[in-house]
Amino acid sequence: MNAPVDLIHTAYSQYYLMTEMMIAMMVWIASVTGMTVPEAPPHSPVYVNERVMKYIMNECSIEANKERCEIISKEKSTDSVMGIFDHNTNNIYLNSSIRTLDQKIQDSILIHELVHYMQFQNNLPYTCLGQLEKLAYKVQSQWLIENGRKDVYEELQISPLWVFIITGCADSDMLWDVPPDSESTAK
Repeated sequence: MNAPVDLIHTAYSQYYLMTEMMIAMMVWIASVTGMTVPEAPPHSPVYVNERVMKYIMNECSIEANKERCEIISKEKSTDSVMGIFDHNTNNIYLNSSIRTLDQKIQDSILIHELVHYMQFQNNLPYTCLGQLEKLAYKVQSQWLIENGRKDVYEELQISPLWVFIITGCADSDMLWDVPPDSESTAK
């Protein structure tokens, strides 16, 4: 037995299976949203801890965000961030703590992040990132229910009020460099 070759074969097989699964998920997402399936899936998800995801979300590699990122480094992890999609790199990051959850719950979190990938690949207009969350939570909830589970609020113990807050767009959240569609102009 050749250990390095076996490891490469195992890694390739896992990559191939993940790629096929993400394509199947994107086909399902397209069927419920009307979005077009991108030509290729994003990179395979990377499992990291919550602090790493918060660093990515807050762009801690940028000097201007140094103060905010120092606060993050001192926070106690709550594992409240389960996944993120980085549209700059097409990477999906999943919280390594979700591996202890039921497989259908884990898959729903990947579905949520794939919705974001497809939103960017389909160039859907938005005025703040919160707008993108609305559809992702709706699709995630639908997937859970269609797979014999409860909605996203019950399964992940998420408050509907919290989702309402994060999916709203405060004036300070507006992305003025992202042109809104002609129907909805940010004030």
